[in-house]
Amino acid sequence: MAFQRAHLGPFKPRGMHVEEVPNWPTMVRLVAERRPRPRNEDLAIVTISPIPSNPLHFPTVEEVVRELLEEHKGIQVKEVVRFEHDRDRDRMVLESTHPYGRVNFTFVRHNQGRNWRRVNFNQDCWLMLLGFPNDYWEQEYVDTIMGPFGKAINWDGDETHLTRIIVKARVISLESVPHFIVFSNTEGFDGESWTIQCEILQHEHLGGGPSDEDPMPVQVEGQEPPQFDFFGLGQQILGPTLHNRNLIKLQTYLLKMFRNNRRVTGLLGLKNCRLLVKVWQLNKRFGLV
Repeated sequence: MAFQRAHLGPFKPRGMHVEEVPNWPTMVRLVAERRPRPRNEDLAIVTISPIPSNPLHFPTVEEVVRELLEEHKGIQVKEVVRFEHDRDRDRMVLESTHPYGRVNFTFVRHNQGRNWRRVNFNQDCWLMLLGFPNDYWEQEYVDTIMGPFGKAINWDGDETHLTRIIVKARVISLESVPHFIVFSNTEGFDGESWTIQCEILQHEHLGGGPSDEDPMPVQVEGQEPPQFDFFGLGQQILGPTLHNRNLIKLQTYLLKMFRNNRRVTGLLGLKNCRLLVKVWQLNKRFGLV
């Protein structure tokens, strides 16, 4: 589980103590405005299983991990567990688990520890923020107010509408968007805050996409090369291929038939006949008949 508190003894600075405050919030969400440049591709997290029941000291654990990597695996490390080469880190991760002695060592990438989870941002929405202070109409402040529930994709501050800005944001769900955002700033003991009204104008559910790619057309030996299928304004109409020319000839033949024979018109239906006339007229306009 991600919401498991670690024992703080090995981590807190010497001489400092952990304070327990009543009614602390369990969780708050923040969304980074961008993904940082990878700088720790040689770093890993190692898990020992089963963990020995006797008290462990980090220097002892470090010695055992170094022994596994340098003497047993022939891999050099700068420090535990930062490898000399990125490829060695990936090798130990992809080949985990590693039995050694009476325990198993499992390596994962530095950013894929026990608190690593997937989250789906499946809604894009346009938000109107009323009362956002004009001095803060900058990207970093828009990112700040969006951080607890979403990510700002772009925003528009119109000088002719000084009371509001429009923000396009990506959020986990529409329910996570608050009615009000309290935005504060402080440089000393006394600070300032502004309560900003937040309204959803439009939203789009993400996850859909285009259809699968079309299969490659089969080219028969001796067949004439394929012709254009799109003309004029990019509408898909009949191009001058042999198949389409034959189809146009059939349309012309049927057109002549129902013009001269009301029985044919009754069989095809008046609506279909009118559609056939429109198609024929379009083909004629493009010089296909």
